[in-house]
Amino acid sequence: MSRRLPRSVWRALLAAVLSLATQPLLAQGAPSRPFLELSAWGVYSRFSNPPRATASDKADGVGMRSVELAVWPAASLRLFGRYDNSLSLDNLSLLRAGRRVPTWSGGALLDWGGRFTTVVQAGRRTLPGRVGQTLLGLEQVAYTTGGTAWKAGVEVGARADDRIEWVGHAGVSLPVAGRLRVEPVVFYARSGLGAEAQWRALLAGELGLGGVSALGGGMAVGRISDSPAGLDGTVWDGHARLTVGTGAGSRAHLLLRHERAPGASPLTSVAVGLSFAVRRP
Repeated sequence: MSRRLPRSVWRALLAAVLSLATQPLLAQGAPSRPFLELSAWGVYSRFSNPPRATASDKADGVGMRSVELAVWPAASLRLFGRYDNSLSLDNLSLLRAGRRVPTWSGGALLDWGGRFTTVVQAGRRTLPGRVGQTLLGLEQVAYTTGGTAWKAGVEVGARADDRIEWVGHAGVSLPVAGRLRVEPVVFYARSGLGAEAQWRALLAGELGLGGVSALGGGMAVGRISDSPAGLDGTVWDGHARLTVGTGAGSRAHLLLRHERAPGASPLTSVAVGLSFAVRRP
């Protein structure tokens, strides 16, 4: 297998962690928890000016991005299972070849008396070339006075070909004024190919619109260094997200995202999601 595809997989791993780490903190400060949660996301992805070898190669795709089912057996414990097919829709090589690389994962969120929250998760997927990869993730959030939340985490991807990819992040969620929050986050990743590394700095924000509705967005900029193929350079990623309450326990989401990275066609994606919550009987 060429090295170009593994680097694309590594970038997708970082992008996935970036996306998860900048989501709202799961309403962890809410006084009550639902009993059951279900969310599903669909996505349309398009690459700008992708190289084309044949007329049958695809430049964009539509598909199910992710599905998650979660249960709260207790007010301090959330258990979840997730199907994630984002890699198949965010990776130009996989999209053009019609390949699917879904990730199946599960985990738990533990709330330690409202002062700390721990999220642990594990997953498995098979990369092209029948290369299996095990994913392990850990995030810790600490809440301080005034509504500030500090968070740090790491996700490790151990591959069957003896490569280990990993991504770490650290940031803080700050209440600014009224319903506005700002979240600066820093990410650092290693691909397992020599000294190749990537870092990104993200500045995100979210404005509460009343109830569960919110408007958010952010911009990340970073750099790839020590690439074996000489693809060093600047990367940037921008996103905007709208969440609207649509009824008792249900929400609709719209996510717009654009990413540019050395050696890859610019990616634009539009994702639509629905979330449902069932209250305790």
